Parts: sequence; structure tokens; C-alpha cells
Amino acid sequence: MLFKVIPLSQNKLKVSFRYDQNRSLEKLILKKDTATVGTYVINNDNNSFYSTEINYNFSSGEKYNFIVQSGSLHDTIYQYSISGYTHNYVSAYDYQKVLNINQNVGFNAYDISPSRKTIFINDYSSSNFTFTLKRLSLTDLKTDTIAGDAAGLMVRALSDDEILITTGGKYNNRFPGGDSNALMRYNINTKQSVFIDWVSQSYGRTSRIINNHVLVTNPYFTGTTTLINLNDNSKRVYPSSSINFTTVRDNNFDNIYSYNTVVDANTGNLVNVLDVADTATIEYIDDANQEIIVSQYKFSPPPSQTYNSRFAIYKQNNKIYESEYSTGRNLVFNKINAIKNNSILFYQYFGYATTFRIDGDYVLNTDTKETTLVQCESTPYITNNFPLDDHTIISVRADGIYKLTSR
Repeated sequence: MLFKVIPLSQNKLKVSFRYDQNRSLEKLILKKDTATVGTYVINNDNNSFYSTEINYNFSSGEKYNFIVQSGSLHDTIYQYSISGYTHNYVSAYDYQKVLNINQNVGFNAYDISPSRKTIFINDYSSSNFTFTLKRLSLTDLKTDTIAGDAAGLMVRALSDDEILITTGGKYNNRFPGGDSNALMRYNINTKQSVFIDWVSQSYGRTSRIINNHVLVTNPYFTGTTTLINLNDNSKRVYPSSSINFTTVRDNNFDNIYSYNTVVDANTGNLVNVLDVADTATIEYIDDANQEIIVSQYKFSPPPSQTYNSRFAIYKQNNKIYESEYSTGRNLVFNKINAIKNNSILFYQYFGYATTFRIDGDYVLNTDTKETTLVQCESTPYITNNFPLDDHTIISVRADGIYKLTSR
């Protein structure tokens, strides 16, 4: 039987099951050794998923067993045993929701400014099919709405007051053809915009702005990708033989990447910083520590649709750490300051399995190679985390932006 455990507090636990038999799950019996200490109704969450919440004063370090019973089918009750659970709830942060949004429309629709003092985010309303661009000050947590035509599916922050946007297909009161979209530089204070370049409307990828440079994919028929110097609007154009538009990565804040190749913002050169397997991805490069985080996902062939993941740390091209492969695990690393004080803070979200695994934030000590759970949290919708200092993290999520403060 496949299951997930989600600690909710010191005395509360959610247990979820994926159970696709032609009978339902109805009861969970909690046991300590051989003694029954609680009985709980299992709810049918539909689509072969079930869950229950256990309220119990768990003892630290003690092991508990779950007995799961099905409903009666042909006068038979099926029973399953899950043994050896130890309750471990950890909470290191206080949460404050600093900006509410109706719907996050993806990681391209928000950005953090180079000063790390401002976040721009597009809010989508499905009731009237409109986008609204909002600006959150990370200094005083005040929000303002950006008037004009700046809202849409993509935004890149040049500064706290200036952004890159696309026109949504319309430019100079007409719709360009041939997969063309206008990339514009928009000043929030003056409401004035300046044309930068033509980009792909349907297949476009736009990197984050690094050292005042941005990498964009041009309209599909050109077959080119362009690095733009936003200081003077000078450009370096790459043919598809140098950069395939599908390899331009648009959710990295440390460097401009074409797959695992770094596009040097100052020279335009393509730099191979580390040779890794084709299935591996460079997540983050820390120039100060000369350390690189690399993730790797291994997918099983259909129809299983399962995958395993692991990650590794390299220092000066030498592998100093590698985790074990874990089935159905998603890894999320911080987008800035990912390696600090010989520690890496990352999020793990696990799928259903036959072993006990806890979703949440973990810290890897790169010296001792020990991994420690620091925050229990289970959500598949965590998007990007931006640590601002040793005690503060800004987290952009599906329903808004949160400030996490360590206790």
C-alpha cells in the first residue's frame, strides 16, 4: 500500500493513501507496541485517494504502528500493517502572508529586482480574465498596483522602477505576424515604454536579467537567440547551431544558462563550467565558495511513470557530496544565496511510497555531509524561495507571497 505521512503539529498527523482496489479504506488503528491507543475514520478523497488525521500525544522517539482496514467486500475485510512510525514535527519559521493573489500564473510572471528590494508579480483573475501587475516592496512590505499595459504572462525586473515586458502580441496598434512579439522596456514612474527587440510569441524564453544582460529567443522563423546588453541595447545574436532556443533557461537567478552552459553576460561567450551527465541539471553556481549544486532525475519508461531523483555538490570540479536516489521526490533549491555558511537549504516533496518520508525544508551541512529537517511543510505548489539574510526568506507561492522569519 502506498502512503504519505504529513506531520501537522506536535500532536497531529495526516496520513494519506493511494489505494486503487475495488474496495474502500475505512479505519486506521494506531498502536503503540501491541496496545491500541487510537482509532480513526479514513475519508475517501476520491480518485483512489484516502486520508485521515490523527490527534494523539505522541511520545518523542517512540515507534508506532498503523493498522489500516478496508470496508467489507463479500464479507471480507482487508487489513494492512504499516510499522515503525516515529513522530517528528519541526518548525523553525514564523509565516506572514505579505501579498495575496488570486492565481499565480507561473514563474515567468514574476521577478525580483537586482537590488533584492522589490518583487513584481502578475495576478490573474479567472472571473474577468484579466492580469494585474503588482509591486511588493521588501523593505516595508507595501504593495502598489502598476497601472498601464504592463501586466501579462512575463515580467523581468531591471530595477525597482523599471521592467521588461512583452506587448501580448500587439505593437503600435497592430498585431505582428509570424510568431513575433515586441519586447519592451517599461518605466513605472513615467509610464513610458521603449522597444528592445522582437521575440517569439509562442515559443519565447527569456532569461532573468544578470549584470544588466538578458537572453531572449527571437521569432521562430529567425532561428536565433539574442543576448541584449540593457546598458546600451547592443546585441549578440546566436544561430541555432550555438544556442537552441529550447535550452534557454528562464528560472535561474545566479547566471544566464543555455541548458548547462553559462552564457557570460559580460563577454557573451558560452562557458562549460562543469561536465555532468545529460540527465543532470546545474541548479546553482556559487562563485564565492566555488560550489555547484546539480540535480538529476531518472524517469522510468512508460507505463510506470515513476522517477527517482538525487543531487550532488561539486567544489572546484570535484564531487564532494551525492545523495541517494529517492523515488518520487521533487527537489527545490533556493534561487539566490543557495549556499551560505557551509549550508544548503532546500525543499523536498515526496510522492506516495511504502516508507516513511517527511516533506519539508532540509539543511545539508557541506562539511559534515549531514542532512537535517528544519521545517515540516507539505505542498507541491512551493515555487521560488529567496533568502534575503540569515533569518528571512521570501517565498513566492500559488496564492501569494510569504515572508518566513526564523525563530
